[in-house]
Amino acid sequence: MSLTIPTPSWRHYFALNPDSDRRYPLPDILRGVAIVLMMLFHGWYDLSVFGFVSMDFQDPLVRGVRGIIVGLFCTMAGASLYWTHARDFRWHALLRRQGQLILAALLLSLFSLLAYPEAWIYFGILHFFVVALLISLPLVRWPLLAGVLGAALVLAERLGLPGSDPWLHDHLQPILGLPDGSIDRMYLLPWLGVVWIGIWLARLPLLHKPIAPALHRQTRWLRWMGQRPLSLYLIHQPILFGLAALLWLLTR
Repeated sequence: MSLTIPTPSWRHYFALNPDSDRRYPLPDILRGVAIVLMMLFHGWYDLSVFGFVSMDFQDPLVRGVRGIIVGLFCTMAGASLYWTHARDFRWHALLRRQGQLILAALLLSLFSLLAYPEAWIYFGILHFFVVALLISLPLVRWPLLAGVLGAALVLAERLGLPGSDPWLHDHLQPILGLPDGSIDRMYLLPWLGVVWIGIWLARLPLLHKPIAPALHRQTRWLRWMGQRPLSLYLIHQPILFGLAALLWLLTR
């Protein structure tokens, strides 16, 4: 069963529960939870930009919430990669998805460069997924190996073992003249390992099971969001930032 569904008509994007019989509900719920948490996180950040609240990115709570959000997205990305390509590599689906991610990542870099020239996004979460999904594709045929290697990468990064440092930012950043800071910066480690763990988790029966009818109704909005992570990722921040700016103007 594949989680990659051909792009339907525009009605699909406004339907509350499209193609629910063709998808696993729990992964969509988990992605929906990640999107809700992401919106709350970015909404709080936008309010901090205009001085309504404070936000310390070194605060353990803030770092923990961000870790949960990114972890859910990475885990489900790995699982979806397995469900889509485990039997046969679907090159058309892969190229289409990679094309969408590359275009979105380039646009995000461009707009962030215009808005934050000293902290523009040169390797954010979208750039990460472009790279991580290509690196991870061969492992969909060996999910157990993916899980073992993924756990090893996460453990190596947590323990600070040699070779597990953020090479892109510590080594390439000064060579390429990239800014010291970035408003959205991702590291290959440990998150590539989390994607690989997601490939292994895709084999677990728990993720494939249907949910109770009552829970199915109660989670329909989460599943609706979980089926459109890229679209919601791209549009939610301009909307939230605009609302925060409007609030600032009204309270001046």
